[in-house]
Amino acid sequence: MMSIKDMDELSRYQKSIVDSLDTENDKYLSANKDIDFDSLVGKGHHYYHKLLSIKKDMQSLTQKSHHLKQRALRLQANTSSQMESIEMEKYLQNEREKRLQPVMASNDISNAKT
Repeated sequence: MMSIKDMDELSRYQKSIVDSLDTENDKYLSANKDIDFDSLVGKGHHYYHKLLSIKKDMQSLTQKSHHLKQRALRLQANTSSQMESIEMEKYLQNEREKRLQPVMASNDISNAKT
């Protein structure tokens, strides 16, 4: 059986544990008072939705950029083909003009001088 001395010691040990638990509980409560969890959760939701909005905007910008690059490449190809066709037309026109110019024989030129 337990003696009164053992019971007193056990009681003191139990009281010290209860006191330390109360102290830790007070520390926890005072720490939680400083932190407004509802506000933090609200900010978290706000920033989460802001992040989703930014991601959506970035995807949209990426898509627009891709379309603009494709359009620029098509325009560049069209412009270069137009330039090539213009150059070809100039070349053909020069060739036609050369063929249309009268060609005098070298004998005719020497006879014309005398």
